[in-house]
Amino acid sequence: VLAALAKANVTDDLTTLGNRRFGNELIDKLQVGDVVAILDLDKFKQVNDQYGHSRGDQVLQELGVFLSKETDSDAQVARMGGEEFLLIFTKTPYGVACELVNKLVSDWRATLPLSTLSAGVALHLDNQSPSRTYHLADEALYLAKSRGRDQVVVAEETLDHERLLSGGVRSQLQADRDNPVPVWL
Repeated sequence: VLAALAKANVTDDLTTLGNRRFGNELIDKLQVGDVVAILDLDKFKQVNDQYGHSRGDQVLQELGVFLSKETDSDAQVARMGGEEFLLIFTKTPYGVACELVNKLVSDWRATLPLSTLSAGVALHLDNQSPSRTYHLADEALYLAKSRGRDQVVVAEETLDHERLLSGGVRSQLQADRDNPVPVWL
């Protein structure tokens, strides 16, 4: 009974993946070399608005099954809330993890879903806090969304944008956001 309660405490009811509590525990336990990926369904509100929330829930369940099957033992997966999912790769080299996330986005697209996926990826370094690594992956996800969605952006690009901001080149960044160019890894 206690084991069942403990599992329910860290399991998302809708997708049967880990829940936000589980995801936060994964983030807190990041080790140097771990890879953080944040995936988000694109324009998911439109799915709910056009097809209803029950169909939206179905899409979330389908994505949960897809992520469980496709990541297998490569990553631990959690639904962080809404249409946002966290993947933590603990034994996968950074380049391989980036390729796997790109393949996930591409393979999901091939299922002809109602909503495509965008993703941001970051490597946990020894000079970063776990929250900083999560933030870098989240910023990379934001860039993927602003560049047209349905793509993967890695954190190096986020760091380049932060360097530009600190150098005062805000007008160029705004021009980039106003005219996004999709980038595929």
